[in-house]
Amino acid sequence: MRTAKYFSKSNDDSVFRLFGELAASLGIWVWEMDTEGVHTYSNDAIKDILGYTPEEIVGKHITELWIEDDRTKENHRWLKKALVSGKGWKN
Repeated sequence: MRTAKYFSKSNDDSVFRLFGELAASLGIWVWEMDTEGVHTYSNDAIKDILGYTPEEIVGKHITELWIEDDRTKENHRWLKKALVSGKGWKN
């Protein structure tokens, strides 16, 4: 999502957080990861989508949220490529 990417690069974290709150009110999960794949931010929409609170997500590596069927070598290669490139993805 280009807007999220723009806001995440902003020096003003409050703008990104405000965007996350707005997205949550629309039922859209907004999250941010570092270059290692560790979640650094999640809005409240995750409660309805995955059943976790933001506090349960922040600090977890993305692969900790994968179901067993998703933990393939191919998906690990795809994730590494995405993290190295710094580009987002969508489902």
